[in-house]
Amino acid sequence: MAIKQLEISGYRSLKQAVWKPGSLNLVVGQNGSGKSNLLQLLALISKAADGKLAKSIADAGGMVPILWDHQPGAFAWKLLMEAATEGGDREVNYELTIRQIGVGSAYQIENDRFIVWHASGEDFGTSENAGYTRNSQEEVTIRSRVDGRVMDRPTPDYDKNESLLAAYFEKPPAIHFRSWTFHQDIQVGFGAAMRRPTTTQFVTKLEADGGNLVPVLHTLYTTNPDFENAIDDGMRAGFGDEYVRLVFQPAAAQQIQLAVRWKSSTEPHAGQDLSDGTLRFLFLLTSLAHPDPPPLVVIEEPEIGLHPSMLSIVAEFAASAAERTQVVITSHSPEFLDAFSDMSPVVTLCNWEDGQTHLYTLDAERLNKWLAQYRLGHLFTSGELESLALPDVDPIEEATEPFADLPDEDAALAKVSDESGNSVDG
Repeated sequence: MAIKQLEISGYRSLKQAVWKPGSLNLVVGQNGSGKSNLLQLLALISKAADGKLAKSIADAGGMVPILWDHQPGAFAWKLLMEAATEGGDREVNYELTIRQIGVGSAYQIENDRFIVWHASGEDFGTSENAGYTRNSQEEVTIRSRVDGRVMDRPTPDYDKNESLLAAYFEKPPAIHFRSWTFHQDIQVGFGAAMRRPTTTQFVTKLEADGGNLVPVLHTLYTTNPDFENAIDDGMRAGFGDEYVRLVFQPAAAQQIQLAVRWKSSTEPHAGQDLSDGTLRFLFLLTSLAHPDPPPLVVIEEPEIGLHPSMLSIVAEFAASAAERTQVVITSHSPEFLDAFSDMSPVVTLCNWEDGQTHLYTLDAERLNKWLAQYRLGHLFTSGELESLALPDVDPIEEATEPFADLPDEDAALAKVSDESGNSVDG
């Protein structure tokens, strides 16, 4: 299930913005233009779906740092996702509005809405719709079935500081939000977990900072021939014939450590002897070659610590991963961007204007004409991307367009009442 459109209001530098990503996405812009704020909002959406909204706001320092220009008010998102399923196409709309109470860190959820539409041919009907809406008065409206299964009724003790999505949906499509993965702080330095011996275990989900790289690599490399070949091909492309293969050496009882066998060495080089760049490169290959990737993979500045010759390899792995999942990458590297010139990525430019971040998605046809003569990295460093990104109209004017044809909410939802016949108010 992929993000089709994200509307943002009042979050950090994103006063009003609309983002329309594709399968393979490059997010570029100057320092301070708002790239990280876009990624932070995506992470917040994922955490809200997992019942961790309050903790995330507290970890950010409360409501004040989150709000645009630190001004009292609210921030909100409206997320539209789509997927092709065995039962037909499906669209998901997830909205949340969070308003500051007073001038401190307290907040109130004003609007909490999650709706699933199942397509019938070209039209989205209402008979198979499911989801809920909730307003600031804690009035809950809910559709009682999802894929033919009865949903749980609202409970009077749900946490009013959390999105209802965490309470009512334990299975897809809500689980897709919770599985989004963000690689923004990969730990490869001295003492990093991937350098040390680890307990042998069957694990396939890669942690954001790479702390469990060794058990994930051991699991996939020794059980999945396609993954093994992909990693070997990537390492060989990066290091030539000097690379032989990965080795997982016994370190202690039920423990192993990662090592690399080089052609010119008599013994494999263990994790503590590998360079930071080698470990980072191996981590990126693992994330992008994963046979069962999360529904969204976000990588911030993967070029850090890598030799320029490796950047084209990472780009090829990212393009391959985008055939199985949605990939979002931020970068400042012209060499890295150059590697995507022939891959037709969706390029989003973050631009700081008038005290706020504007998101401009480059027109693919217009960009491709330029790429017939220039490399993407050259367009970035020369400033031509900015001129290509300038829209003919304000991008906010089209913000609600994809939602215009959705079924009427009253037709899609049914009021749930408690056993006494009173409407559920929490």
